[in-house]
Amino acid sequence: MYFRHFFLLMTVLVLSGCFEPEPTHLTAVAGECRCNPSLKDRFETPMRIDFGQYQGRCIDSCRFRHAEPLPSAAAPHYGADRAHVVIANFRHKAEYWIARIPVDTVENVDILFQNFFYGVNHTALRFRFGSEGVHLFVQNSAQKKAPAEAIPDLVLSIEGVTAKDEKYDVFNSSLGNYLVDYRVQSGAETADWMVGHHRHSVRQYRLHMPAAEMRALLLRGLMASEHDSFKSRYRLVFHNCATTILDLLGDAPAGGLNWWLRLPRGWPLLPANGTLRALRERGLISPGEASRIEDLAIEPETF
Repeated sequence: MYFRHFFLLMTVLVLSGCFEPEPTHLTAVAGECRCNPSLKDRFETPMRIDFGQYQGRCIDSCRFRHAEPLPSAAAPHYGADRAHVVIANFRHKAEYWIARIPVDTVENVDILFQNFFYGVNHTALRFRFGSEGVHLFVQNSAQKKAPAEAIPDLVLSIEGVTAKDEKYDVFNSSLGNYLVDYRVQSGAETADWMVGHHRHSVRQYRLHMPAAEMRALLLRGLMASEHDSFKSRYRLVFHNCATTILDLLGDAPAGGLNWWLRLPRGWPLLPANGTLRALRERGLISPGEASRIEDLAIEPETF
């Protein structure tokens, strides 16, 4: 019985992967989908899903948003210069903040593997900064003050977006019923959700990258969050957290990949194939477990 279900699942995944995400209008602005109508937050764009099984249903903007860069004219207000990027919708401790990001001080990039069960992981990129860190500022009318301490990291987490109050499931994910969102958040927020809420273990591997490439990767990730979030369908295996990270790392050839070549890229931690193998082949991580660092853990409260 188990193998029958597994074969059925793989058949659905393969068939769904034969089609690229449609470049159509997949969402519509909907004021009734606002996270909290009593809050004034000019960087929230409440939306509903405008296709498929969940058409007309709200997207949970309390959880899913994209990075919103502030215009350069606003940068001095946040103490930013040309070495910084200022964005809104940076998620930290269950709230959204305006964040001043010191792009030039990226010291390390780690790839995270949140283990749901064997062979199935969620992946994310964690950027660690030097002594300056990410500084947060008030974003909405309910926030009295921002955290005084700088945030030491930034996590880019590419996720499948369900309709509000719907739980994520494998079949709807494989059938393209979800949207893609490039969420930008702190390591603490990530640990609270992955380790605290889900009770999952999260492996971390340090990537071997020159400083210039780390900075370029961060900027590509922030641009993808701004321009690509909610613009394509999430498809388990073929267009997911792992494949988009590899794309950001420049893994995909210019002409694209046929579906049978895309299959191994979409299985994080699958033995002999998958994301780890792709990273090892490019020299971004060392053979075996040599690049593995400490697992992600919940951090103590600082404010």
